[in-house]
Amino acid sequence: YLSDGTLKTDTVNLATIAIACAVGYLNFRRVAPGWCVSRPHLVKLVETLFQRESFARTEAPKA
Repeated sequence: YLSDGTLKTDTVNLATIAIACAVGYLNFRRVAPGWCVSRPHLVKLVETLFQRESFARTEAPKA
């Protein structure tokens, strides 16, 4: 997905769901603060995925 710097968000599959869930958990639990600093492609991928209606509807409520 990101090895060549190309974001592939046109289709959602198990891999994209797993990535979004893992990153969402990291952010929600603050397990690894600052993880995103050195991973700009991953941040862009996840931000794009989280803008999809299917992801937005299932986002955890804000505390």
